[in-house]
Amino acid sequence: MIRKLISSIFRPEIISPLPKGIVADPVGGNGLFGFWSASNANSESLSSTATAGTNVNIPVASVVAGVVQLNTGASGTFTATLPSTSAIIAALGPIPLDASFQKPMSFINNSGQAGTLTAGDANTTIVGTALLGSTYNRTYMMQVLGSANISLSNMGYLPL
Repeated sequence: MIRKLISSIFRPEIISPLPKGIVADPVGGNGLFGFWSASNANSESLSSTATAGTNVNIPVASVVAGVVQLNTGASGTFTATLPSTSAIIAALGPIPLDASFQKPMSFINNSGQAGTLTAGDANTTIVGTALLGSTYNRTYMMQVLGSANISLSNMGYLPL
């Protein structure tokens, strides 16, 4: 409980909501409102997903949160499947679609089993190792390459 409280303070899901009726310009930045929107899209929070059987579908809200914790329940080596590329881009909100938007994503595997991260469709590319080792935290840099493509580049792992 204390961990969640501290996490909510230091890793807020959103920095501050945009006022109703204001939509930030995803290309021009629209000054303060563009910065505000980009800050919210880059914020991180912890999202837990239970593993079951040999396949787990990661919810789009967990991907947008930035830190996905895969908990116990897998019956053996499992596959963690990302949502569709279009669902991820839509959930990020107004962001630049010119390959300048990047967001770190971490997968904490507490399941007791090794997992493999897979793309939800052909428009998402995973560059480098997709292995989510048991009791490891693997980090990727997610880059939105355009209106329909995402790349996740492996940045390494840390043992828990």
